[in-house]
Amino acid sequence: MDKNMKPTPTTKVFSLIGVALALLAAAPTARANLLLYDETLAPGFYANGWNNTYDLANPSPVYSGSVSWKIDLTPWGGLGPISFSGMNTTGYDSLSFWINGGAAGNQDLNLTGVRGGQVVSGLWHFVKDPGANTWVHYTVPLSALLVANVSDFNGVRFTDGSFGVNSQPTFYVDRIELTTVPEPSTAALMGLAAVGALFLGRRRAS
Repeated sequence: MDKNMKPTPTTKVFSLIGVALALLAAAPTARANLLLYDETLAPGFYANGWNNTYDLANPSPVYSGSVSWKIDLTPWGGLGPISFSGMNTTGYDSLSFWINGGAAGNQDLNLTGVRGGQVVSGLWHFVKDPGANTWVHYTVPLSALLVANVSDFNGVRFTDGSFGVNSQPTFYVDRIELTTVPEPSTAALMGLAAVGALFLGRRRAS
């Protein structure tokens, strides 16, 4: 190819179409979100912690479905969905959950990530007074919990943010899930290729 040759609009469009088609071919099959708790714990996950009482089938308040997870933490308490066998988090991006502060509100809760049987991260005071009788949505990247793209993810725990000073008022959690990595929009990529093809058709017609 002549080094002095400049790309024409046609070659640019061919390149654009090629990139779009390559991205479509390489796009992975969509992976569904993984529910850790919704009505019940996911298979292989258990309510695991210490200094707590809980009810996995609490009838009210509820964010979705018919029950929620009611949790009481005494000083130094902790509780969360834990898998003892571990799982691979590749393809998942964030942890999402809904929390209700109950009649009292004013909770102070840490959120910890667990992998390989060990607590590997702590987001101190991550839930700070979510409000009374109100459902609040939280999303946290798995990278912030140091459990992104690992093969030995065990789960997460909510722990006493007062570090032993106080019990935490009763709170409720619902729809805890791992959300997937956003993928390239198939519709957008197909549209890009279609625009390029239309441009070529017009040039040929002229």
